[in-house]
Amino acid sequence: MTRANALALSILVCMLMAMPCRGHAENAADLSCAIAGGESPTLSCPKLDALDASKDFTVKLAGAAANTTLALKYAATKTGARAKQEDCPLATATGFYSCAKRTTPGNGITLVASPPGAAPAKLDGATKTLTAKNATKPADESRSDSGTPSSLPIVSYDRDVQRKLESAVAAGDADLVEGDGYRFSYTSGGKVLVVLNSQAQPLRPIPEVIDETDEIVVAVVDTKDLMQDVTVSISGCNRPPVDARVSGEPAAPQVKGAENAPLELGTPILRYLGRCAGGDSSGPTVTVKTNAASSNAASSSVQIPVNPVYRLAVGLALGADLTTTRTFGVATLPGDTIGTVTETNDRIGLASLLFFGWYPLGRDFRKVAPKYALQRLELFIALDPKSLDQSLIIGGAFNLVTGLDFLVGWRALNKTTELLPGAWLRPGSPFDGAAGSLPTAQVWSTGGLFLGFGVTNALLAKLH
Repeated sequence: MTRANALALSILVCMLMAMPCRGHAENAADLSCAIAGGESPTLSCPKLDALDASKDFTVKLAGAAANTTLALKYAATKTGARAKQEDCPLATATGFYSCAKRTTPGNGITLVASPPGAAPAKLDGATKTLTAKNATKPADESRSDSGTPSSLPIVSYDRDVQRKLESAVAAGDADLVEGDGYRFSYTSGGKVLVVLNSQAQPLRPIPEVIDETDEIVVAVVDTKDLMQDVTVSISGCNRPPVDARVSGEPAAPQVKGAENAPLELGTPILRYLGRCAGGDSSGPTVTVKTNAASSNAASSSVQIPVNPVYRLAVGLALGADLTTTRTFGVATLPGDTIGTVTETNDRIGLASLLFFGWYPLGRDFRKVAPKYALQRLELFIALDPKSLDQSLIIGGAFNLVTGLDFLVGWRALNKTTELLPGAWLRPGSPFDGAAGSLPTAQVWSTGGLFLGFGVTNALLAKLH
């Protein structure tokens, strides 16, 4: 091949390699969004739920002013705490924002557009109907009698909303306005503030760690023009059960509670629900009705997930038992005509236990963060299933994952065999008889350490 032909071939290969890149640049963006509004802008991405964030993606932002920035935050769960914000740089050649793929498992995603001189517009992909443009409405009901759109836009959870809430919450609850609105407590009895707009849409993610020991407060905040004719009602907030829950048992059936009388709203309005019973997929429902006094009234609802708290567990453990067992027998040495008493001491070794556990602080199995480690502590009593009346084991456990515990116990009571003191026998004493006729008795004593792993009924419920 001549040098000229080689050069031509090289140029052709380079052109073929460059074509896909150019074609990709001319293709549509992976996600199309629109931003609108002044001081409180709204962000709409109708196909955010279908976005594949496992690879890098591009975003086309319509209606954005010059120098508008776009960023994203990933989360492990739909309503969990968001990770550090990552910028999506704007490619001047295409006009698309380039966003990095998700590198951690999960399905929560938040897009934040920040026009210059305006509050950031946030869109959370955890809920499918977060934006008005995603919600369906009849063509003849697009406007109410007052001229206000019936599909209300999202109000960003910004500093203005925080200031309004700080002046309205009870004394000592100002910390709920900041962060995720959840006050953690090691001894149960925490508190959570759920903030909604007038369309019953969360202004910040609702924590997944709310359980039936937490006090729930609901706040509805929106702009003045959208809060003129609004009512709110709460249903389904049943009180937690009085009896302790056994881990793994089916959740108590949640009978829908009587709906509270609607309350005329101001800006903002707070509803103190207190503690609500938890279940596998239940919790109180907040219903916000707009244009309540007109024939064009529209209702929007959101359910607050509440987790059950378990106090008791039943399980089967397997591990090493260091307790020493004692047996007596009769052996005849070579050349002797009369046997002698023998004593054999062995450790139990591999053993199984039937245990009954108690969580002193209550256990919400959906709380897996390290800060909830104290809720994993468990006290237990156990019996040997091969001889239920022969021993009693007590100890402590640590819940590793749902339905699996690590146990450390001690045989506080254990029946052992001893020679009767009145028989004047001891190991090595001559005895003319069978081993079964030795004068022995069962006495209570203490045993040794038990280390093992236990499977509780919570695991069976999870597998089911």
